[in-house]
Amino acid sequence: MKKLLFSIFLSLVIFCSPLFSLSAGAYTLPADVEMLAKSVYMVNIETGTVVYQKDANTTVYPASVTKLMTALVAMEQTTDLQKNVTAYSGVLEDLWGTGAAVADLQPGEVVTMEQLLNLLLIPSACDAANVIAIEISGSEEAFVALMNQKATALGMTNTHFTNAHGLHDDAQVTTAYDMYLLANEVLKYSALTDICQKYTYVLSPTNKRDTECTFYTSNSMVNPSSSWYYNRVKGLKTGYTDTAGRNLVSLAEKDGTRYITVVMGCPITMETENGTKSYSGYHFDHTKDLLYWAFTDLEYLSVVNTTKPIAEVKVTLSSETDHVTAVAKEEFFAIVPKQSVDSVIIEPHLNATELEAPIQKGDVLGTATVICAGEEIGTIELVAASSCERSSFLSVKQDVGNIVTSTLFIAICIILVV
Repeated sequence: MKKLLFSIFLSLVIFCSPLFSLSAGAYTLPADVEMLAKSVYMVNIETGTVVYQKDANTTVYPASVTKLMTALVAMEQTTDLQKNVTAYSGVLEDLWGTGAAVADLQPGEVVTMEQLLNLLLIPSACDAANVIAIEISGSEEAFVALMNQKATALGMTNTHFTNAHGLHDDAQVTTAYDMYLLANEVLKYSALTDICQKYTYVLSPTNKRDTECTFYTSNSMVNPSSSWYYNRVKGLKTGYTDTAGRNLVSLAEKDGTRYITVVMGCPITMETENGTKSYSGYHFDHTKDLLYWAFTDLEYLSVVNTTKPIAEVKVTLSSETDHVTAVAKEEFFAIVPKQSVDSVIIEPHLNATELEAPIQKGDVLGTATVICAGEEIGTIELVAASSCERSSFLSVKQDVGNIVTSTLFIAICIILVV
């Protein structure tokens, strides 16, 4: 029974180990990269590897990155993106005096849900957010309830929404980690990611406007005419208020490798050489620094193969061999710094130092910790590389020896002699 319980426990440890095996400590930013953001979280999408984080569970204000959740809920609640939506009567009054970015939607203006999503995510129009909320739920309050339900379903335990547009509210909070969870969910909808990549959007004439209107993205990293343009970035959303600072949730891709980078709470202004304050693009600068480092210095490769001997376990009762070799059950891939590839260490943790034959190829012998640059980056399962049969002669010999040396046998002999 004890052996069974131990086997179950070991299986659970091995099964769960990928969830906890990767440590961001193994990935160190270059010394010249300064990170002024309050909270940062950066993940390789294909492997789930956290390559950088800074106070990722610290509470921050989301500002307009809130609109990613607005868009996600809208996608889930809408079956036809070409459905006509009529802007409600109070669409202008609701945002007067807030300084919010708007698309200047007019009461009674008819647009499609697809057009609203473009206005929501490209120029970050707050009036588009409100129209979406009213259309789907009848009120902003009811729509916000859906947003919070979705946040709970995604495991965004430190997030709470009070509005659909992201204008500041002390009670509307999130974290960089939670925003990563949201972004990862948004990626399931190509319609949303396609919108986020655009740097302009042309709204066709409607019943309230006679000519087409061109809107520009708030994300300078996807705008080719911007000094912050970076062709690897494929969206996703900016956010800014005086209280929140500057936020950016981004998706970037190079040669099939993708990263989600969340940078929250960057300083609003920066000091120039003459001592004056100017507009800060720290959210763009930090994101570009992180991505350039990841795409340049990190690589995904096989760290451990299934043929390399990792440890040996002594074997008894076999006439074929006195040991069995432990190897990795499966090939182990990881993202590692290029300069640290040769410093990978595999530290075995065997279930036993000695085993009795028979042993079958593939029998679990223990686990091993994979260490790179002094930090743990994974855990692998160790198995027997080959089989060995039990020797009948050695087995009988051991049994006889055990009997002869047993306390009971010695006692009987003494009694007989006496």
